[in-house]
Amino acid sequence: MMGRLGGPRGTIGWMSNRLETWQRMGDPDLEPLLAAAASLGAPGIEPAQLERLRAVYGRDEVEIVLELTSARRKAAAKFSAFESLMCDVSGVEQASGDLVAQHKAARFQGVGAVLDLCCGIGGDTMALAESCSDVRAVDIDPVRAWMAGVNGGVEARVQDVADLDCRGTHVHVDPARRQADGRRLWRYADLEPGPKVFEPILSAASGAAIKLGPGVDSAELPEMDTRELEFIGGRGGLLQAVLWCGDLARRLGQHTATRLDSSSTTGLSYSAVPTDEVSVAERPGGFILVPDPALERARLIGTRIEGTPARELAPGLGILTSDVRLEDPWFEEHEILATLPWRPRKIREWLRGNDGGLVTIRSRGGAVDTDRAQLELRGDGEQAYTLFGLRLARRVVCLVVPG
Repeated sequence: MMGRLGGPRGTIGWMSNRLETWQRMGDPDLEPLLAAAASLGAPGIEPAQLERLRAVYGRDEVEIVLELTSARRKAAAKFSAFESLMCDVSGVEQASGDLVAQHKAARFQGVGAVLDLCCGIGGDTMALAESCSDVRAVDIDPVRAWMAGVNGGVEARVQDVADLDCRGTHVHVDPARRQADGRRLWRYADLEPGPKVFEPILSAASGAAIKLGPGVDSAELPEMDTRELEFIGGRGGLLQAVLWCGDLARRLGQHTATRLDSSSTTGLSYSAVPTDEVSVAERPGGFILVPDPALERARLIGTRIEGTPARELAPGLGILTSDVRLEDPWFEEHEILATLPWRPRKIREWLRGNDGGLVTIRSRGGAVDTDRAQLELRGDGEQAYTLFGLRLARRVVCLVVPG
């Protein structure tokens, strides 16, 4: 999101003209242009077609219609109402999709006034507006603020968030996690606006949520004894992290792992005090257990397996083993059919003797070259297998499980 940054060309006049062109996207006289752009398909457009459209509608209008069309195609993977969104490609890429936005908005339900700061195109604004009666969107970029207002059906304000009085409100903050050249920002201190701006906001508000990347280092976050850090994942892996503050933090000093699916915005959640202490197995047992990415990123493996026979296969590996099934939804469980040294000849012999055909290779820490191994080890049989190539102590082993 734009945070405190100005427009990409840094001039008020250019931003004003661009906003006026974007505001025309709902005009009936541009419907034929929108239809023409949609019918051209992805990814590009022939120069001759482009020139014909510019001759009829104008260069700025065509540029933005093409941007809008591309953005809506990309938005289809995130938003149910993508066909009517006002959005640009970059804004869609950085916005929270329906599922995760609705999950977060559920905590805000019934809290009163809510400010969505650095709102971007309004991915979170839309969900908040469905859960709360008084939502306002704020962004320093006039185009993005307008988009959020239209998409969320709320009041939108163009303002530097550093100048806001957030006392008595609840806020959602989405600081930029990318530089102007597109490079990602990983450190909490490097976000824009940075902690010097949004930490006072978090302290002044009655409750707050700040959207972070799932790679955030919790050691960099201040006041964690009075806050909650949630890692949210879904079918596509980790989606984002959220730092909950004030009366929106439910588990003070704890981490929460959440997994969402398309059937529910509440999903599956587990909270505990994070730990890196996990007991290590002496040998592989009868089953291999792969933790959910959100559980692992939240550093909750150790607390989750407490009191069970599960142990980590190697210190810090993140993959576990057990002699019995845990039947725990936070772990992907596979029966170990064979434990072999990672020697292609030995593995091929086992596969030939067990009707091996298609193989899927999984590894961690670069223990094996997965692409190369997939080509080398595929057999002529009918049975599919998954091979885990893992470094245990000083040797690399192959754990064979059903495909």
